[in-house]
Amino acid sequence: MKKLFFLLCAFACGTIFAQDVEYKKGKILVDGEEYLTMEVIKMNFGLTKNFEVFTTGGVKVASAEVNATKYEAEKDDNSFLYYDVTFFPSKIKGVFKVASLGQEKSFAQLIGSSGILINNKPDDAKIQAFI
Repeated sequence: MKKLFFLLCAFACGTIFAQDVEYKKGKILVDGEEYLTMEVIKMNFGLTKNFEVFTTGGVKVASAEVNATKYEAEKDDNSFLYYDVTFFPSKIKGVFKVASLGQEKSFAQLIGSSGILINNKPDDAKIQAFI
């Protein structure tokens, strides 16, 4: 009985603190509020996409470029693409896996749940923690 109670409490706490991230018409919304805007750049006849992310004030936060050849994926799993992401203004770089189907929504979910902004400005400490 105690184990069941503990599991229910852990599940409830996880759902209380979880953020609802959505991507609609170039905007990344967190808990219904506009958090970032995202520009999609189609590559390879639209099969892959690069992204540029901006604050609601128009300041560039990140640039993401798909890199299918630099990183070796598992041979039997082609459901992910690797992205080289550069965060601005510090030019900190990171590599992230993004779902190959629904690349826009997958990347928006990743960035929207990152918590890299403080007062609508990129924060280097938050970016380092995210990477």
